[in-house]
This record gives sequence, C-alpha cells and structure tokens, in this order.
Amino acid sequence: MMLKDDRQVALNELVAHCEATARRYRHAADILAGTGGEAALRRFAAERDGLTQRLRYQVRRLGDLPDTADVNRDTLQILDESVMARLAARGATAVLRERIDDEQRIMALANAALAEGLPEAVRHILEVAREDARRTIDVLAQESDRAAAQRN
Repeated sequence: MMLKDDRQVALNELVAHCEATARRYRHAADILAGTGGEAALRRFAAERDGLTQRLRYQVRRLGDLPDTADVNRDTLQILDESVMARLAARGATAVLRERIDDEQRIMALANAALAEGLPEAVRHILEVAREDARRTIDVLAQESDRAAAQRN
C-alpha cells in the first residue's frame, strides 16, 4: 500500500468534493426544474465536472490515483434535500443555500491544498477554482434571494 503525501490527500479531498458537488447541482436543477435558476445550476454542475477532471489529471501527475466521492453518503444527502425541498415552504432557498455551503467547502479545500507546496500548474487550477467558487456563491445568493422574494 502506497502512503499518500499531504499534497495528494489535499487534492484528493477536493476531487471527491467537486465530484459530489456536481452531482448535487444536477439534482438541485431537477428539483428546481422550470425555475429561472435551473440553467445556472446545470452550468455549475458542468463547471464542477470540468474542475474534477482537471484535478484528477493533476493527482495522477503527483503519482496517485484520484479518489471518488462517497456515493452512498452523497445519495443520502440528495434524498434528504429532496424531502426537505418538497416539505419546506423555503424549499428552493434551502437547496440553493446548500449549494452555497458546497462552494464554501470548495474554497476551503482549495485554500488547504494551496498551503501544501504544489506545482505551479496545480496552484493555478486551485486559484481559478477559488475564484469560480466566489463567483458561484454570488450567483447562488442572488438566486436564493429571488426565490425567497417569490415565496413571500
């Protein structure tokens, strides 16, 4: 068994989270189908899929095999969000806020990986990911505010 160094661990944690986040974006888009936010959620899913692939490549370049998301845990979270979105009057807002939490986690994981002395090419990917997450949080917050205003 090969031991992973801190760089590999940090990147792999981000890979798994991005993979799960993309899946949750697609699910959120299904929940919010027919709303103005659906297209943005599908676009964010595609962006996270792309980030996942770029990070997987970099993990391989560091001599490791990329991790994958815990599908069982992710499925339970998706089911929980589905039930809550359908039962709660604040369903759309809650789903969008969960995606904001995912993006904040991407930023935190990118920051942690940046502290690990990674090659410049990887650092660039992480810095871009961090900026994309900030931008995505802004869009999600606007969509959440719009959904809350429509509810009232």
